[in-house]
Amino acid sequence: MNYGFKIQVLFITLFFYSIANAGEMLVWRQGDKSVGFALKNKIETFYGANLSLLSGHDLDRVLYWQGTWDFTLETAVEGVLKSRGVARIKTRWGNPDTIIRTTETVTKVTDADQKAHRHFIGKQLPWIREAWVEANLNKVLNIDSENKQVFRAGAFSFKLGRGISLGDAYAVNPGVLGFYSNDSIDQYAFGFLMHGDIKQKVATYDGYVAILENKSDSIKEVTAPIYKNEIGRRKDPYRGFGHVNFLLAARLQLYPLCNIPWGNLLVEPYVMYNHNPEQKVEFPGDASVKLATPGIMFDYVGERINWNIEAAFNLGAQSVKGWDRNYITNENREGYVVDSYTEVKVGPEADAEKALVTKDNKKIVENSPQGAEFNGQEIYDTGLYNTDIRFRPAYKNKLKGYMAVADLACWFIPDQLRYAVAIAYATGDEHPNKDLNDPNDSSVDGVYKGFVPFQEIYAGKYTDSVFLGTPRPLSRPSDKLIPTQRHAFTVSGFTNLIYFSQGLQITPTVAPGLKLRPNMFAFWMQHPSKKYDVELHQSTKEFANSFLGTELNLFLDWNVVNGLKAFFVGGIFWPGSHYKDVAGRPLDKDQYDVTTGKGSLPLLGSSTAYSVNGGFEYIF
Repeated sequence: MNYGFKIQVLFITLFFYSIANAGEMLVWRQGDKSVGFALKNKIETFYGANLSLLSGHDLDRVLYWQGTWDFTLETAVEGVLKSRGVARIKTRWGNPDTIIRTTETVTKVTDADQKAHRHFIGKQLPWIREAWVEANLNKVLNIDSENKQVFRAGAFSFKLGRGISLGDAYAVNPGVLGFYSNDSIDQYAFGFLMHGDIKQKVATYDGYVAILENKSDSIKEVTAPIYKNEIGRRKDPYRGFGHVNFLLAARLQLYPLCNIPWGNLLVEPYVMYNHNPEQKVEFPGDASVKLATPGIMFDYVGERINWNIEAAFNLGAQSVKGWDRNYITNENREGYVVDSYTEVKVGPEADAEKALVTKDNKKIVENSPQGAEFNGQEIYDTGLYNTDIRFRPAYKNKLKGYMAVADLACWFIPDQLRYAVAIAYATGDEHPNKDLNDPNDSSVDGVYKGFVPFQEIYAGKYTDSVFLGTPRPLSRPSDKLIPTQRHAFTVSGFTNLIYFSQGLQITPTVAPGLKLRPNMFAFWMQHPSKKYDVELHQSTKEFANSFLGTELNLFLDWNVVNGLKAFFVGGIFWPGSHYKDVAGRPLDKDQYDVTTGKGSLPLLGSSTAYSVNGGFEYIF
């Protein structure tokens, strides 16, 4: 028998095995060793209207088809070691550039920094979504104890509570409004996990460390002059060693009612800490943050009643560095491209021409005194003047947000009909680094009261939302600010939000494998923003209504055959009074021109939003 025929027989065998055992890991065993393989394919279509701006405009629509392949390989030495690797290929049909992108890079033309840009890889390349190895320390270290202790290293999912205070959505933005899927997480963070029993079936612990970004892995990164514009760092602009963005987390999982026959209660106290030495407020690396979030979750699962309560609060601060906003830029003067300064001009007048980068001017600017007290002042007696916003003083934002969420679910007919209700509260605040009136008013230390979730794409527990990520615009700054700060900042996700929801889960016996989950949500802003005056192009002193709107959706899952599932998600969002009060507010420079007040894109509106997402999953 030749090898080609053997391979054909193997593939035919695997095909029929997959039809009979779809949804299960295909496993080969030899002694105490095993290897498992699984494949998952998801094909879906998505259409949405008025999702980003609620504008009612023809431009505010999206449509795409998308495919995702996951290849899973698992190995194990029974009771001692195991590993798991998941490779992913994802493509948005007809537009592969949307999936694989490079990180942002800043280039120079002469001495001027250009706008940060990305490149795209058009080929369909696989990447590692998950990859880890786990060791049973009892076996490896020959520890004689009934309490199991394991150590895991690599890229894997880890979250606290429901995944609000700390989720597992590493390097992920929630994506376009109206679309939610667990598969949107294309990569997990790399880290270490220590998990063990304190007492079997009564108490366990987890200790977790993740490396989110490392800027100390080469001499090039350590010596990068990223602080050349920090006030006082002209002679020492280098990054330095030790710039690592890391995450620490710990939790206990306690089961005080584990022996009660009618239910089980989990109590999970937890705490997370993130240290990020390089945040971006206006410029890369111009701030750092230390964020801690302690919290606790109670989760009860009974025969007919399930409930869950979680609460957490933020501690820590964001430290914003004193910064010289003056950079070299390119501009067109009488048909010639010249280098000029952004925040140094040739006269005291507000509309005075920006100073050119000449040998003499460069010497003056690079040796000028630094500090907010020199804003608007002449640089010595040279005829060159600082703009009113050249120097930003250092300040600190203390983090004091909090959140609470509770869900209750009741089975009216076991395994057939469930009713659920939920309420959530997460604090909000105005953007702490964009003062509404004066660019220098933020120089005093402040308190940011909005809750800060971390790596979160939460959409509900017993009731699921499609529009939980609805953009919630904050107040628009006045025209006194620099152009890059004049646009309203938006928040989404689990912050500045109150909601009430209810929903059903229906599993009809007449349609085996079918599950229907209709839900209704009502949303409010916890911290209301200001109304917007379209004619004056600015926010008023009056607060907008806090009611965001109402969502009605339907989630449908149907296990057509073993291993093949069809799904559908449809949602409608009716904007509330809040969006009527802020309609016309620009959210970026493409919607608002500093000179004319008119942009090229549709503005924020109050039109009904729709979304439809459907497809199928095949699991081998």
